[in-house]
Amino acid sequence: MVHALNPYGMTYLRRFNENNVDLNRNFHFSMGSWEGEPKGYALLNSFLNPQRPPKLDFFHLRLLMAQLGLGGDVIRQAVAEGQYRYPKGLFYGGDGLEAEAENYIAWLKGSSLLQAQKLIVLDIHTGLGGFGEESVFLRSDSVTKEHLNKQLAIQIVSDQEESRIMGYDHGGGSSGAYQHLFSGAELVCLTVEYGTYSGKRLLYALRAENQHYHYGDGRLNHWSKHKLLEAFCPKSAAWRKSIVNSGIHLIHKSLGYLSLSE
Repeated sequence: MVHALNPYGMTYLRRFNENNVDLNRNFHFSMGSWEGEPKGYALLNSFLNPQRPPKLDFFHLRLLMAQLGLGGDVIRQAVAEGQYRYPKGLFYGGDGLEAEAENYIAWLKGSSLLQAQKLIVLDIHTGLGGFGEESVFLRSDSVTKEHLNKQLAIQIVSDQEESRIMGYDHGGGSSGAYQHLFSGAELVCLTVEYGTYSGKRLLYALRAENQHYHYGDGRLNHWSKHKLLEAFCPKSAAWRKSIVNSGIHLIHKSLGYLSLSE
């Protein structure tokens, strides 16, 4: 159980680390991977990353205008794919492995996990999907979704549903480390999302907090910090109970799957 790859972010209420790097866009294994930005990001940069403290600036109207001009699908991909050009911008993936990623990879190499014949990885996130809903995505190719649906007895999200829920592709996630290093017979990497609020609300919170971090007074009690925390960890007791129960159920199912003999 790896509690958090980003202790700095947990301490200072950030999605990103002290270098403004989104660690879920940082796990690459070739230097050319930390370059460039998605199509459309440069056009959106001034909107996504205003160089001033957060304030009322007609965010929703400006986002609507951008959607009308570029299209919603293009914007989702441009915003969340990960970019490697604007160090103070949202979803910055860095210019090389961050210390957190390096330490995680070193920990993996020093453990016995990579020598296992059968390994299942649960990479747990919050944000995308309906409020309190669990979505499970397959991120490895040694088994099929159909096989997992039958043996794991939990519905793996279909390609069509993944497009609707995720709305974008990205590289640099931590599951890539397992795919790069694992040499056993069967690797099952699952990304698990527990939904909170709409994508617009998440983006608004991320944008405001990022402005405050770079151009504000640094207060942890700032409204942007509260909005970001609520966006990814709602106060709702029902939401928290639901995802804890779902998570425990998924872990038990995964342990059962590991014990199956082929």
